[in-house]
Amino acid sequence: MTDYESSTAFLGEWGRFQQTVFFLLCLTSVSNGFAIIAVIFLTATPQHHCLVPADLNLTAAWTNHSIPLEEDDTRGGVLVPSQCFRYKLEDIRSFSERGLLPGVDVNLSSVATEGCLDGWVYDQSVSHSTITTEWNLVCDESWKTPLTSSIFFLGVFTGSFFSGQLSDRYGRKIVLFACLGIQAVFTLIQLFSSSWTMFCIIHFVVGIGQVSNFVAAFVLGTEILSPRVRTVFSTLGMSVFFGFGYMMLPVAAYFIRDWRMLLVGLALPCLLLMPLWWFIPESPRWLLSQGRVEEAVAIVKAAAKMNNIEPPQVIFSPLLKELQVQKKTPHNFCDLLRTRNIRWISITLWLVWLVPAVTVDPIIQYSDPADTHEYSCHCLLCSFTQRNKPPWKRILELFPFGFGGDTGLCVIMGYVSLVVKASQSLFNFHRGRIVFADCTDFTHKLGVFGHNT
Repeated sequence: MTDYESSTAFLGEWGRFQQTVFFLLCLTSVSNGFAIIAVIFLTATPQHHCLVPADLNLTAAWTNHSIPLEEDDTRGGVLVPSQCFRYKLEDIRSFSERGLLPGVDVNLSSVATEGCLDGWVYDQSVSHSTITTEWNLVCDESWKTPLTSSIFFLGVFTGSFFSGQLSDRYGRKIVLFACLGIQAVFTLIQLFSSSWTMFCIIHFVVGIGQVSNFVAAFVLGTEILSPRVRTVFSTLGMSVFFGFGYMMLPVAAYFIRDWRMLLVGLALPCLLLMPLWWFIPESPRWLLSQGRVEEAVAIVKAAAKMNNIEPPQVIFSPLLKELQVQKKTPHNFCDLLRTRNIRWISITLWLVWLVPAVTVDPIIQYSDPADTHEYSCHCLLCSFTQRNKPPWKRILELFPFGFGGDTGLCVIMGYVSLVVKASQSLFNFHRGRIVFADCTDFTHKLGVFGHNT
């Protein structure tokens, strides 16, 4: 739509309408940042060891030595209780009844071991309850923990492909709020999961809704806002609000240590965002592409009223003939590589996004809050929540050079993330217009890229 910008130029660039759309759409990305790393806390694996039934009536000595010791390579070879084995109960009960002492009368290295046939005992000092402790996803079942995260991001991957197509067909606003609803409802349904399999199936659907509402909000903002404002919106606005939600989850998880209650907290932002339906308009560009000119005109006139501007009598008449031609021109994934200009932009953006996907994100996604200092590695602000440390030391740990520690490492990774995000933003400009290379939303290029594509 080559003349859309000129047809709506009378609205200005930063009136009350644009401010409202900007901040409300950015606000929707808080829920995405809030939920994207939730799987880290939902699947956290606390310290654990085999359960030894109390009805065995073992002596105190054998109760304390019922779990064999193993070297922990992560702690410099320190001997720690085994997490997956115990001494064979029949043997140690026999030793206990005969009054033999472990390590004195019995050489523990010669005692047979067995698996945790009666379950596990979990340390609750960090997480009171996770899906790992709920369904014992440890030892032989430990492979299910990383698979849970993979299934969620498989849903994100799936939603990335279909969200653009759905928003093309049904509208950006409908897809945005429908996916917010899907994310909220299915997150609440997860509360009633009776098995790991059920949890993962629902988690897949949550992943679909999680990314779809972000894509829809991103496209909606770039289509409504003026060129200069949409540049800030797409490169800074969405990222800052997303990052805010990203930081708030560790704070919430610090106070909510039960996985079911944490799911309630994850659904809450989505539910609170639903009333924004009455304040966020549909994209006039999309309405025009569907031939719904009257609705597009009504939105633009409402925007003019909010900005205290008198709209012209005729707004989109020069675009009517162009709309007739564009409506007959289908677009698909191949258009991302069709021309030299778009092909270069697409490949560049794919490579730029690959950097955080294979460097920073895996460090975050596969970290375990049970192995950190009170969640500090997931949020810089959480360095102030570390107990048993004086305030001055907590403040110093914010500086990685010279002070070290887990928090310092996280600050370094934060710097890396900022550099990567900045490099992404540099590629989001092209001759004064914002560009993006999401393959599912390329059909909006006529309104977003401008006419020199």
